[in-house]
Amino acid sequence: MKTIRISLLLLVMAVYSSCQKKHKQQPLSVQVTSLVDITDPRAVMPDAETILSCFDFTNDKDKEAFFRLTTTTDKLLNPVSENHLASGYETEKDNQFDDPDYRKKLVLSFYSGIRECVNKFNTKSQHDSILRYSECFRSIASELVRMKENKADKSLLLVYSDLCENSDLFSVYKKTATEQLLKHPDSVLQKFESTGLLPEDLSHFTVTIIFQPRSRDQDRLFNAMAELYKRMLSNRRAKVIIGSDNPKYL
Repeated sequence: MKTIRISLLLLVMAVYSSCQKKHKQQPLSVQVTSLVDITDPRAVMPDAETILSCFDFTNDKDKEAFFRLTTTTDKLLNPVSENHLASGYETEKDNQFDDPDYRKKLVLSFYSGIRECVNKFNTKSQHDSILRYSECFRSIASELVRMKENKADKSLLLVYSDLCENSDLFSVYKKTATEQLLKHPDSVLQKFESTGLLPEDLSHFTVTIIFQPRSRDQDRLFNAMAELYKRMLSNRRAKVIIGSDNPKYL
């Protein structure tokens, strides 16, 4: 009996040790995507420090991190900027001289890359011209699908847009469509849902929509469209935040 107890104890210890090692080798991962609508040059631009706060390396310096910045335009294929920092478990393999600050330096380099990316984008976007069409819904859906495939533990999509769709799917700039949106939003919701473009499960996703209306009409249209997105995404278990400025997450 004593031998059996010792064997069971050793087995439990072995399993626990294995789980601990596995946990250390598989740290959390977080991905942040900034999707900026450049069809309106007066839209709110991304803020680098806000984006950096989303990663929260202070509480977990070993997490894997992804950053992506792309745009909503009159097209579906648009330029992309990406930054990636592998997990601490992976980067430690390259720490040949056992530098105790090795990971910290990599995190700071990752931060610098994002700052440079965002600053360059904001400078360039100030010179962009207004585009006639706007593929808001398909751009948002496409990014959510891509992020879903990446399978990060935590996903944040920052949407900088007035959400004023102007495509072959729907156009808020047509009088009949505007009336439909304001008076019969369920019919517009069904139009978007019928495309089947949104992932079915968006657990562990936070979608933040950021826009500053400059008139009462803009405010009314934006809130109507934002409510549609909130319903569609919340029904898929995503957390949805709607604001007028770059939010402070952490």
